[in-house]
Amino acid sequence: MFLTELMKKKQMTRADLSEISSVPESTLRDILNGTSQIEHCEALTLSLIADALDTTVEDILVEAFNERLAQHTNPMKREIVPTEPLHLLYCFMGQVMTELNRRDEKAFANYQHKGDWVRQFGEFGFYGAALLLLGIMDYLCRKNNWPLFPGYDSYRNMCLDHPVYPLRLMDPCLTYDKFTSEKDRIMKNAIPELARFNIFITEEDIRLQA
Repeated sequence: MFLTELMKKKQMTRADLSEISSVPESTLRDILNGTSQIEHCEALTLSLIADALDTTVEDILVEAFNERLAQHTNPMKREIVPTEPLHLLYCFMGQVMTELNRRDEKAFANYQHKGDWVRQFGEFGFYGAALLLLGIMDYLCRKNNWPLFPGYDSYRNMCLDHPVYPLRLMDPCLTYDKFTSEKDRIMKNAIPELARFNIFITEEDIRLQA
């Protein structure tokens, strides 16, 4: 863990960090052992920890995201090239998000599974659509504490060869600085189950379709 590595470099114990940062040791314990997700901590807590470790809040959050993403990443992950044009994938993405907001989450996930849509899209080479659906299904399972739908492990080991971002990032009115800032924000807040497929969509993007 990033924080643990910084503490080792500074030869700092958890008690030391608590004393220097003024963050309760019990809070640090929960953060360091993963009981509390660091991105859900109060801004002041993150700022105090960052100052004590001579780093930034941004670096802490970026590393936390990368660590979580790595947990979902298989070293044997296979990069694939989807056959559907990108504009069709974006059209499909909009339809999926609209349907997700229109229906009960359990009904949506069960419909995708029963229809075997992930496999059907995959067999036609529409891997963008297949992984988008699977990522959303896995996200809903985590969000609602449901077991993962079985039978998709081979797809979970796939990854698109190019990243896919929300269509709003393609706004031609964005300046370079705003584009870069928004892209970084999207990558930091991307849903891990989708980011592992190289699809960077946030929960905000899902809500925008409501």
